[in-house]
Amino acid sequence: MNKLRHLLTSWDIGLALFFLLAAAALLLGFAAAPEEEGAYIVVTQNGLTIGEYPLSEDADIHIDWQGHSNLLLIREGKAYMAEANCPDGYCLRQGQVHLARQTIVCLPARLVITVGGEEGPDAISR
Repeated sequence: MNKLRHLLTSWDIGLALFFLLAAAALLLGFAAAPEEEGAYIVVTQNGLTIGEYPLSEDADIHIDWQGHSNLLLIREGKAYMAEANCPDGYCLRQGQVHLARQTIVCLPARLVITVGGEEGPDAISR
């Protein structure tokens, strides 16, 4: 312990405290950031986008692919998997999604449903 005190200077301790405080501030910033409501969902299967649907309109979306059958429902601004014939049924238990960047995944059907936020200009375009 005595050797450790000789190796550390006050600058080392100050630098360590700075990084700890910076990490804590970033963590609090991310935790306090408001969650953005989603405006639409993007349905991707086997890496290809097969549809985009607004969350503002109720819809029944039937997806059939190589023996896999899924029923995705949009109700009251939320999307969820209502039926799936995959063996584990994991996609059925993922619940309702409505916030930007939330997803539902069905691996056997290679299906990914992602919630997109409000469209707007990005950082590059003016």
